Amino acid sequence: MANNYSSGEKIRLARQYLGLKQSDIVGGEITRNLISAVENNKVPLSKKTAEIVVKNINRMASEMGKDFSIDLDYLFMDTDDYNAEKDARFIIERLEKILMREKDYTEQVELWVKEVLIALKNPELKQTIYVLLGKIAKLTNDYGKQYYYFNEAFNLAFISKSFDVVLYCLEELQTICTANKYYSDLISLNKIVVEKIDSPTRETLVNSHRNIANAYLAMEQYEKAVNGIEQANVYIDDTRSQDALSNLLILGNSYQGMKMTDEAKNYYEKVMEIASSKNYTAIYEKALANLRTVQ
Repeated sequence: MANNYSSGEKIRLARQYLGLKQSDIVGGEITRNLISAVENNKVPLSKKTAEIVVKNINRMASEMGKDFSIDLDYLFMDTDDYNAEKDARFIIERLEKILMREKDYTEQVELWVKEVLIALKNPELKQTIYVLLGKIAKLTNDYGKQYYYFNEAFNLAFISKSFDVVLYCLEELQTICTANKYYSDLISLNKIVVEKIDSPTRETLVNSHRNIANAYLAMEQYEKAVNGIEQANVYIDDTRSQDALSNLLILGNSYQGMKMTDEAKNYYEKVMEIASSKNYTAIYEKALANLRTVQ
């Protein structure tokens, strides 16, 4: 058997999940023997039989107060290797509707997705599914699932060289890592971007090196934070830009962490001087607040 379930097996799984007998789902319209034959792959599932089974299973699930349902698309969806891409596109449409709140993300939908991902070989379609799952996980603030799904999409995007997806997933993963203090993971992710993206933009390199520096700063590894900023500065042309001043702030924070207060003051004062002349109010106020902590 392929890495998927037949229509009959899907009926059996749904029935067993709800704790129902075969006789419970026939509704007096078909025989238990027919359901048994379908579940054991002895006869194919007809559309008429499927409609009866779907109606009865969904009715009983509702009566039991279960957030569970099946439909004809699910029962007849083929997930073998030959049709996996077709099925993946169906799943993508369903997940997009869930994001738009037009459909619910039930346990049954989750089962469909797992079946398709097992059979699917196309990395671009896989990464699209994982990105959508990550977005759905955000709706419930499930950090564990968010991290897993976006990380899977991040890795697949490298395979397909979809670097816009890589950077999108990186941003999502950074938010999760920062919120949960996964600083080592954050460093590893940004190092992958720096080392493996073909011809990254200067902006990408600046941001990734700065992210690495900020992670080391949070871990109180101040010398490594300084090194990260020095690498970021290599790709900055305008030393009076907001990027440049943000880097100077991190240097000031790093030297303050190393108890090198004179160096920290010098960086904060330099930021304030340039920020004042360029009307960068937010950066000026950050530098001023930090300067007050060392005086």
